[in-house]
Amino acid sequence: MKATRPLLLLALLAVFGSCSKATDEPVAPSAGTASSDQPLKIALSGEIELPEVDPQTARDLILSEGTTSDGKRIISPYFSDSRLPAILCIYDDFGGMSLSRVFIDVTPATSSNGKMVSRFRYYGGLDQGKFKVRGATQQLKSGNKVSYKKDPNNSGVYVGLFIGLDPNGGEDTSLDIGESSISYTHGGWETKLGQPVDYTSNGPNRSATRIIFGTTSERKGTETVEIAGEKVTRVLYEHHPLKFVNDKTIFDRAQDARHPNPDTRDNVLTVNDLKLAMRGALLEVTVENWGTADVNVGGVRVGTFGGGKVEFSAPTSKKITRKNQYGQTNTFWEVDTPPMVTPASTTGTYDIKFYDAVRLEHKDTRNDKIASMKKIVYLPFVNTVTGRTQIPGTLEIFYNQTTGDTEQKTVSAAVRGLKNQGILVSKKFMIN
Repeated sequence: MKATRPLLLLALLAVFGSCSKATDEPVAPSAGTASSDQPLKIALSGEIELPEVDPQTARDLILSEGTTSDGKRIISPYFSDSRLPAILCIYDDFGGMSLSRVFIDVTPATSSNGKMVSRFRYYGGLDQGKFKVRGATQQLKSGNKVSYKKDPNNSGVYVGLFIGLDPNGGEDTSLDIGESSISYTHGGWETKLGQPVDYTSNGPNRSATRIIFGTTSERKGTETVEIAGEKVTRVLYEHHPLKFVNDKTIFDRAQDARHPNPDTRDNVLTVNDLKLAMRGALLEVTVENWGTADVNVGGVRVGTFGGGKVEFSAPTSKKITRKNQYGQTNTFWEVDTPPMVTPASTTGTYDIKFYDAVRLEHKDTRNDKIASMKKIVYLPFVNTVTGRTQIPGTLEIFYNQTTGDTEQKTVSAAVRGLKNQGILVSKKFMIN
């Protein structure tokens, strides 16, 4: 299936409102079991969220220009085409996983509170060879298959969805961990408002930097349990369970299909309130020239954070022993970490260049006027969501004087590891 060429435009739009249901979104049935003689399908829908502001790191970021009623400026994703390639991951409690590439439909909409949103929807078949009905006494992973329950209210499987990884392959292409098509190489360019970004071409995004969006996978707390005979404190993560729904509520996308399709029963796995949030952060860089020479500022050099190359990380499961409220001890498999994107390395550096070097005049000693500039860059991975310690990162502005010593110089600053994703932060650099 050939997709049209989707573009992402970052625009100054209003804040997303709360998610409101579309009239054709699936409704969970009150009773019944999944039908084993029908092919499995999946129906997803939700919204793509905008970056939020981290109040602890955005003290220097002025959010006073924009169109919102309270005068705040917000950067919101806007997709100018209706189809985007995405990575679909379905997994179970035992470590079974199905990974494939799909095309999701994205449409602009207005929420119930009048705010602009980007909604997405996907409806399609699943590879039947990757799925198996869970046995009543199943205790282990079923080969390379995903085990699901024939229960409309608890299917025992979960979903992850990602936009922006290297879009190699076509729709429904079966993928394996380690393939280059589920990695990401930073485009190396600033994030320019209104700049078209290609989300369909194979390989690294060199012409303009793609932004990764994915299902949220935040920490929800910790608990002490027994794993392999030892007491451990594990991190609890956010997962997105799927439920079975009656297919009569789903509008089949095939051209010759009946709407709705009455020939299928409870065989559709669904969730209709997924949130796709930006992975990483947008950084607004402010540069001021306090020196005695004019300079050309070329870009930002990123170190330690990682993000020059990012990889898809598979979900994991663990065999956990815990006591229930009656003091009884139970041992069972349970999902641990959700699917994520993580840095391939945090030791290297990479440059994010500005499309055009920005000239800043030297400090005017007559009136102390300081020339300054602002640019936005995308950092794909700047948080502690994987449970590993995030080393504080380093950022450098690289520039050249226009006269005298014209060798490249840098101004550096340390930046702490950010605990949240999908945020807009700021950093100021002063050239002396």
